[in-house]
Amino acid sequence: MQLQIRLAILLIFVFLPLYACNNFLSPTKPSNPVGPPAIEQPGITAGIPIVDIISESNNQRRINGLDALTENKKLNAAADYKMRDMFDRQYFDHYGPNGTFGIAELVIKFNYRYMEVGENLAMGHYRDASALVGAWMASPGHRANILRNSYRDIGVATGYNVFEGRRTMIAVQIFGTQRQ
Repeated sequence: MQLQIRLAILLIFVFLPLYACNNFLSPTKPSNPVGPPAIEQPGITAGIPIVDIISESNNQRRINGLDALTENKKLNAAADYKMRDMFDRQYFDHYGPNGTFGIAELVIKFNYRYMEVGENLAMGHYRDASALVGAWMASPGHRANILRNSYRDIGVATGYNVFEGRRTMIAVQIFGTQRQ
């Protein structure tokens, strides 16, 4: 009985973030499944500074009475991989073109042992972190990820490159809580 309860709780923590974001699916399998993969993308240039996005996300959490998230380098690396993979393979979705490999498996590849994990994506032209985070806050699913009280860590990546023939920015936020 205890095992069934623990499994039910685990399933809730794994799948609740999937429900929290209307577009939440999962990222693709890295092309190099051992260790942090490297995708060459020389056309990517800097987007909005991640420190600004983390600061603005934490500002939204403070406004709503929540603790700040801590920047996590493993989640930053996973977010950077996801952003580069979307440009490289020309898709914009939580799943890759082959429909495999979830966010959970991605963060594990970057040695982030999680209790729960979630992801926000954005594409377009945003003047600054306030505009980008404001767009996420206007979307119920993305807002729920930013304001999820149980998340402790955040990783972010942004970059500009060509997507479907037009230069644009892709931003990735990954949220998580590590296992103790």
